[in-house]
Amino acid sequence: MNGGGEGQPVWKILEDLTKAATVRIHVPRAGYSPLDAVQEAGLFLGSGFLAAPQWVLTCAHVLFDGAAQRPVGKGERVIVCQVGPSGLPFALEGEVAAVLPEHVPAAGSWPAPDLALVRLRRPAPYTCAYLSDRPAGTQLDGSGLYQVGWIDNGGQLTLRGGAVTVAGTLGGPGEAEQLLLKGEGFIAGSSGGPVVDLRRGEVVAVVKSRLREGGSGSAVDLACLRSLAVPGLTAERATPPFGTMLPDGPWWEGAATGRAGTGLAAPAPAEVLPEPRARDAAAYGDAPGPVPEPPEPEEDLYQALYRDHDRYHASQLAGAAPTWTDAQRSLWGPGARPGPLDRTRLYGLFAGLPHPAAPAELATLLRALPLDLYGADRPHPPRAWRDGFGVLRDRAGGTRDPYALALRYVLAVLHAATPPRGGPPPRRRPRGRRPPARRRPPRRRNPRGRARAAEAARLGRRRRRRTAPGDPRRLPHRTRRLVA
Repeated sequence: MNGGGEGQPVWKILEDLTKAATVRIHVPRAGYSPLDAVQEAGLFLGSGFLAAPQWVLTCAHVLFDGAAQRPVGKGERVIVCQVGPSGLPFALEGEVAAVLPEHVPAAGSWPAPDLALVRLRRPAPYTCAYLSDRPAGTQLDGSGLYQVGWIDNGGQLTLRGGAVTVAGTLGGPGEAEQLLLKGEGFIAGSSGGPVVDLRRGEVVAVVKSRLREGGSGSAVDLACLRSLAVPGLTAERATPPFGTMLPDGPWWEGAATGRAGTGLAAPAPAEVLPEPRARDAAAYGDAPGPVPEPPEPEEDLYQALYRDHDRYHASQLAGAAPTWTDAQRSLWGPGARPGPLDRTRLYGLFAGLPHPAAPAELATLLRALPLDLYGADRPHPPRAWRDGFGVLRDRAGGTRDPYALALRYVLAVLHAATPPRGGPPPRRRPRGRRPPARRRPPRRRNPRGRARAAEAARLGRRRRRRTAPGDPRRLPHRTRRLVA
């Protein structure tokens, strides 16, 4: 355990870590350097927080340029400001990598999930937040939440935080669920900030909006990030159908009513069109030319985000400053198995493995475990290896040995992520048949040794001819001794 932060309460350590990871987002302007832009309150858009050294998570409606009356679209540039321990601002340039939902509304409020990812051009130098791995739709306790965000306090940008409580939820079945929160921290500018669960020691939601009623607002569950597009899969098959994950059998609807399963197959990759060839172009009258290079595979932003996130937190275990893992160890207690330290190291290991090709691959692996997976896929099924481990931690309370179940899941992940070796598999002989007897290879003799043996035999016969018939020297050696 790191040595920093001794003597401080756990909630204070989590508050400091959350504020250090919370950033403010500004819109760039011609004639302004990045450092000048982050000091202008008129260019301030809203809050966000560092999910990884090069990733900022915020709300999609935060990226709206009020002066130009248009949203900052995908691929456009923004300025991110993080304040260091000394209080000096640190400006970083980035570009919008993803927006959820992808279609910009013509008028009215931005619909849920209202999330956006910003990729920084270089890593941020300070603390990043710890994102929760809990399954989608998991109920949070009514109290114990803390919200942080930047606000415009009379032309002065100030970081503000406050305790909030869960008052309910917003959204129907199949929709992106929002948390209805009550507290005093919902002020203009705080949208996009993190909501931390002080009992679990992790970020669980993103502040979305402030409701008209005083002291209340809404937040978006982090599990909504799983609705990001899966490269190579069609939109219909990227996510398994809305249903129930059971230990045995396929995805099926209406498990409570006892209806039979639908027998839906696993998601299949989208059909790839054949590459144009020079002879095809000549057949249509075009001049033949070189075959174009196939496009580079699209990056899975969800997997890239959590890969960098888990690698960062695993690398922080060797430092001296207090970390999120240290706070979680104090909250969970020494009897938790597997504990926060095991989880952080394990997620760092998962970050170096090939990720699941589709959510159905991970669902198949989870269904092989003795777990009650009812509702674990609603409304967003797990996509990364860490998501599956979060489902296991949430549903393994009734098992006899959660540690053995976790070890079984890890071995299944390593087996699924390990590429097969090259070459044909070894042939197995059928049962009941003995293997054929091996023939002993012929003994090889030295031709020089043969010649020496023949010469010795010839000399022996010659010696016997020269001796008299009664001479003992003509007898064999053993007989010669008896005669003597």
